[in-house]
Amino acid sequence: MMRKALACLGLAVLALSPGVGPVARGETNRGINKAGKQIFVVSCAGCHPGGGNVIQHNLPVIASPKLSDFDTFDRFIRKPTERDGSRGLMPAFPTSRLTEAQSRELYDYVAGKFKKH
Repeated sequence: MMRKALACLGLAVLALSPGVGPVARGETNRGINKAGKQIFVVSCAGCHPGGGNVIQHNLPVIASPKLSDFDTFDRFIRKPTERDGSRGLMPAFPTSRLTEAQSRELYDYVAGKFKKH
């Protein structure tokens, strides 16, 4: 029941979020990593609409050091931790939930959209 409520809340946040949807503002269908975008929309955008962070506003995805390279990103999503090394609030995405190939697709999309260049 709680899981359904959280999923509905995530979808509501997603629906009301600017820049997240079938084609975010400023994007064209060319050059979009569609698989990575779909993973982001389904698994991440509820808490990270538009690259922000609705739970910890001071830790947005935009320009996150976790986007520096794929290995850093992958380690973090597998075992999210706070800056002090303690367990983070973000749920973990083990390979049973997100394959390595899906993690790579997600990274390519997120880094392409939100990484500080």
